[in-house]
Amino acid sequence: MRAIQLILDPKLSDEDRFLLETDFFDGLSEPMKNGEEVEISIEIQGYDHNKTLLSILDDATVSKSPYTIRLTYKYSAKQKEDGIPFDEICVLVKDGNTARELGKLLEHKKIPYYFSKFDFSKSEFVLWLKDCASWVLDDNLYSFSDLSRFWILLLENHLGLLNEEEKLRATKKLYSTLQTSKLYLGKLNNWLNTIEDKLDLKKVLDNSTNFQEEVSYYTRLQQEALTGSSISLMSNSFQK
Repeated sequence: MRAIQLILDPKLSDEDRFLLETDFFDGLSEPMKNGEEVEISIEIQGYDHNKTLLSILDDATVSKSPYTIRLTYKYSAKQKEDGIPFDEICVLVKDGNTARELGKLLEHKKIPYYFSKFDFSKSEFVLWLKDCASWVLDDNLYSFSDLSRFWILLLENHLGLLNEEEKLRATKKLYSTLQTSKLYLGKLNNWLNTIEDKLDLKKVLDNSTNFQEEVSYYTRLQQEALTGSSISLMSNSFQK
């Protein structure tokens, strides 16, 4: 019935006609990716009294005794014009809440999806750390004022609004911490530990209501740092 509906039901939208992997035979491996097709054919008789239809459907006629037309539809994984399958398309969203809402919509439309977690380029905090690392390597690459501005934003999310004197102290502490961290450029883990010890980053993030999602990114970055990556690798890896 579903196959007949796909051909004859004009109420179905284009999205309702999209194929899912479950529409293919279970024995096929990655049918969407491998370009497998689902072919549906339906034959119709009893229209030969209508001369107009006979003329219109002449190309679809497969028998004249009795008059029979065959409608055949082929369904396959749709591709973009540049040849990239839809199952390889990535959608970027601004935060986790937006991603969850998108996931609900895709589930409602029965569109397969998955979330790519711990993409560090999605993390404002990790990108800030990357910029700090770049500044430590070459203070001409980034403006320290921009680094300080984000640091004040983090602190105010944690502590509330700071007065000018408190902002100045926080800025000086960030500057001295980054200068001290130059002694630990050899390994990313040592550099991160120095920044963490001086600035208490984990505590700041844990108590910053607007940066709760950043905690998991920071934790993952710390885990990655244990592999022995250098600070220069961290700085360069985001510049592609």
